[in-house]
Amino acid sequence: MFKCCIKVKFKMKKILNQEKKIEKINHNLLYSSMNFAYRLDKNIEVSPLNYLFVSDSITDILSENISFKFSKSSDEISGKEKYIVSNDGNCVAYYNDKKTSLANVEVVKKGDSLSVYKSGVLGYNSAILSVENITLLKSYVKTYSSGSKGFLLKEKGKIGNIFEVIFETMSSNANAIESSNESILRLKKVYAYTNGENSGGVCVSAQSKVFSNSITVYTASFNSPSFYINGSLFIEDSLMETRRSYLGVMEGDSSFFSINSSLRGELGLKIMNKKDDNFINKVGIVKRYISINEGFAFDVENSSSVINLLDMTVFSLCKKILKTSSQFDNKNVDVHLKKTFMNGEIVTDDKTTINIFFNKGNTVFSKISGNVNLFFKDKTHYSLTLTGDSFVRKIDFFNNDIKTFIECLNLNGYTLYYDSVQNEWMKDKSYYFEDGSRLLPNRRFE
Repeated sequence: MFKCCIKVKFKMKKILNQEKKIEKINHNLLYSSMNFAYRLDKNIEVSPLNYLFVSDSITDILSENISFKFSKSSDEISGKEKYIVSNDGNCVAYYNDKKTSLANVEVVKKGDSLSVYKSGVLGYNSAILSVENITLLKSYVKTYSSGSKGFLLKEKGKIGNIFEVIFETMSSNANAIESSNESILRLKKVYAYTNGENSGGVCVSAQSKVFSNSITVYTASFNSPSFYINGSLFIEDSLMETRRSYLGVMEGDSSFFSINSSLRGELGLKIMNKKDDNFINKVGIVKRYISINEGFAFDVENSSSVINLLDMTVFSLCKKILKTSSQFDNKNVDVHLKKTFMNGEIVTDDKTTINIFFNKGNTVFSKISGNVNLFFKDKTHYSLTLTGDSFVRKIDFFNNDIKTFIECLNLNGYTLYYDSVQNEWMKDKSYYFEDGSRLLPNRRFE
């Protein structure tokens, strides 16, 4: 046993004396096998001149209570504090109040979690777990473990920076990147891939914030959105794509803003609340597009929301744009359009009102039904073209001139019914056109 202790000390000393040579190495392996995992209970400064290296002969290290010092660090780490033999453990974790940098490393996590609560809620069993400010650079993180997150930042007010890092999670219930508990995470040139059920790309939970630039997120399995938000997510110049899931899920008090990014999903963006809260979910998409294969591009459930679309295209293969439903009364979904093209159905239930604001330069092809109000801020020729008989409650036109209003419509041979009580300026009149189109009052809302 004593020989094992000396052997480990000598090995660590030898490694730390070769710092200048180590800086040329691109990847050091922080490894967790199927039978064990380990965790750093104290903070280590990691830089190109000060790498942390751990061999997988972990039985030697656990054999005695070994203490040693790392170069350029005053932290004294004991073997028992440093390693935990358990499937419910993390590859790398940081707990001290210090700024930590981790660069040019490869982190591989194996071993399924024994507890859904520990892995899902507490974050144990992650490849990298931090409750401190942390920077992760030019590295590769891969997990094979059920319930194992690739990266988790979970302390209020802490800031994480991830630059030029590849994440892969290959099992179920394993988000690639997650921020929690009001933390702040910044991503740039990050690639995240998941291939397991219930394994999202970027998870923003517990009112945390994530700011992203030039990231690519791809999920390949069921119930695995490219992003989940219970906080705020900002992306720019990025690609988010799913094969068998919603593009993204927003729940509770949440915001999603996308600039010049491509959004592709098997299903659309799910915006939901489980309770009758007063939260207003916010969505802003500027430039590029959202493309959906099945279902509605925006599916809003039990939520009041604001959706702003500017200079972009909403494409739905099955021609469905927006659906709202609610088990609670008095929900409102406001949709602001400017220089936007979209083609598809808009439908709502009796407990939710959709307000659509048309600004300049929109081209909308749609069949509209339900509690829908239309607001035209100015005159744009054929800004709305019908693709089926439609029902709207209120039409608010900027000058209340029926002739000018008709110029903004292409009824396309269909009938548009309006609520005569809500639209006194239309004087309860019926209008008929040469192509068979009709603009008719409808008292079904009374």
